Amino acid sequence: MENGVFKPTTVGTPQGEVFSPLLTNIALNSLDWLLEHNRMRFVRYADDFVVMCRNHTQTEEALTLVRSHLKNELKLKLSPEKTHIASFSEGFEFLGFKLSSRSVTMRDKSVEKFKTKIRGITKRSHNLDDNLIERLNRIVRGTANYFATPFSHIRHPFRGLDRWIRMRLRCMKYKRKWKTDNWRFRLKHFRRIGLLSLVDFYSQPA
Repeated sequence: MENGVFKPTTVGTPQGEVFSPLLTNIALNSLDWLLEHNRMRFVRYADDFVVMCRNHTQTEEALTLVRSHLKNELKLKLSPEKTHIASFSEGFEFLGFKLSSRSVTMRDKSVEKFKTKIRGITKRSHNLDDNLIERLNRIVRGTANYFATPFSHIRHPFRGLDRWIRMRLRCMKYKRKWKTDNWRFRLKHFRRIGLLSLVDFYSQPA
């Protein structure tokens, strides 16, 4: 739709369609074969992928190979904003994670996306009731189940987000932000009303 007028789609697929990932996997299957044939290690999820190389020269060759295949065989091109060469020591982002030789944690955009969801339902004008806790727990559970993997180092970020959520809820209850409210509404009270904790998911054995 453009200015209320329907126009047929002639290139690509509508964003957000349920069959887009399927079509993406079909279209990029040849890229998988190409990388396999050249004995390159890679990970791909739909149109997000990482190619791992031993040195910078091999990385440049891989980038040229991928770019050429997409352009000449599939009539596609890499996104300039999302395509870059990075060392494992400095780290890179993939599927919501920040991965490096030191740690595997949530990327900054994932943290902000989580906070945006929480902010939307924890405004001071809202009531702190069972319905809100249930909605909040769904967001906490979904985020924890995705990021609390056996290989992630997420305990510290989770603790910070748990504290931040409790601060939001105290502000809802007392309609203000004040440090002394931490003593008026302690952790045990949050447990009593059924609030889930991100850290608890991380602590559970796999």
